[in-house]
Amino acid sequence: FQIFHLAEIQFNGSIPREIGQLKFLTDLALCSNKLNGSILTSLCKLSRLVSLLLYNNSLSGSIPLELGKLRNLVEVYLDNNCLTGLIPSIFGTIKKLSMLNV
Repeated sequence: FQIFHLAEIQFNGSIPREIGQLKFLTDLALCSNKLNGSILTSLCKLSRLVSLLLYNNSLSGSIPLELGKLRNLVEVYLDNNCLTGLIPSIFGTIKKLSMLNV
């Protein structure tokens, strides 16, 4: 499948590593849940990803540099989490990216 939306369902725990195996995924929405832990680098295997919505959770750590290698990203929403560090400058090279909200 291409779309994986589990938003606002009180989903808790960490982001499942298995999501990184969904090679045809274009839209991932895990927003407004109770997710914790870090943003997994396994998400960086989702080369077709266009939309990444992880806002309103309790994710921590830094934004993985590898996310910037997802050249099809158009929108990334990571706001309202507990992320630290700087936004990787590689995001500035994603030509299709029109919205980056951290």
